[in-house]
Amino acid sequence: MRASGGPHLPVTGLEGARRMARRTPRQQDAERQPWLARAAALSVSAVLLLGLLAGAVSQCGSPSSSTEEPLAIEITVTPGAEEARLRQRLAENPEDVGAMIALADLLSNTGRGIEAVELYEQAIQLRPDDATLRVALGRTLLNYGYYADAEIQLQRAHELDASDPAALYFLGQVYESRSPPDTQQARAMYEQVVEIAPDSPYGRLARQRLDALQ
Repeated sequence: MRASGGPHLPVTGLEGARRMARRTPRQQDAERQPWLARAAALSVSAVLLLGLLAGAVSQCGSPSSSTEEPLAIEITVTPGAEEARLRQRLAENPEDVGAMIALADLLSNTGRGIEAVELYEQAIQLRPDDATLRVALGRTLLNYGYYADAEIQLQRAHELDASDPAALYFLGQVYESRSPPDTQQARAMYEQVVEIAPDSPYGRLARQRLDALQ
């Protein structure tokens, strides 16, 4: 039965099957059209919704183009400030060997070799068997042209630590710096450096000097 002006009631069972069988293909297609149209509309709506969601997620996930990266802050310690700090340490503790070495290195690298030598010598008085200190002193003496004194300190450093290639390398530099250069002695020093520490920075430098002296 069908109520006047109302929606179709569901038809089930054998009677429903008979009614479906009596409908023509055109009638069946006409009945399918609303469902097909509704399904198509739902598909379009789903696609649009997914597109909107994807756009929203993309916009939220990407950083704003107007956002600026924080600037890196570079802190520079001037030699004058560092020198003052180290001298203050020595004033508080005159036997602070670490401060002596750091200050001597700073002075040596800023053209005040005589002051640096004095500080290295003070440090050596406190640590007479420190080979590294004697290498630092010998290198400074070498840089400022005191070749004989440099040779003494570097030889002593090698006696204290025969495994340290630095003393041998700078001894080679001393012999090259003589007038005239003692290339035979220099080569002997560089060869020892390559023998005991071939992969060290001094080993690489020694090989370069050996190639240059051929």
